[in-house]
Amino acid sequence: MQFENWFVFCSIALLATATPGPAALLVSINSLSFGYKKSLITVLGNVTGLFIMSTFSVLGLSAVVLNSTLAFTVIKIFGAVYLVYLGFKLWVNGVGNIEIGSTKKIKVAP
Repeated sequence: MQFENWFVFCSIALLATATPGPAALLVSINSLSFGYKKSLITVLGNVTGLFIMSTFSVLGLSAVVLNSTLAFTVIKIFGAVYLVYLGFKLWVNGVGNIEIGSTKKIKVAP
């Protein structure tokens, strides 16, 4: 891989990671609901997903999808079914109440 291609790929990956989106919203909600320590698991999951996506991209999944209509269709259908499943699961279970912070009092030393 040429340096210019690698640099463009890393720049786009950095931009996609740095801009707020659904993953940042999920981390914010989990941080407010469960505290910042437990929300680090969500951050780890997001980073892992981005790493897997980047690895498949580098290994050529993009080329297979671009050259194979059948593979692209299968991936699209699988993704759509998964999103419908997640939406249905959220619809049935609901979001629930979000409790913000705790009621601990902090003593300030003089």
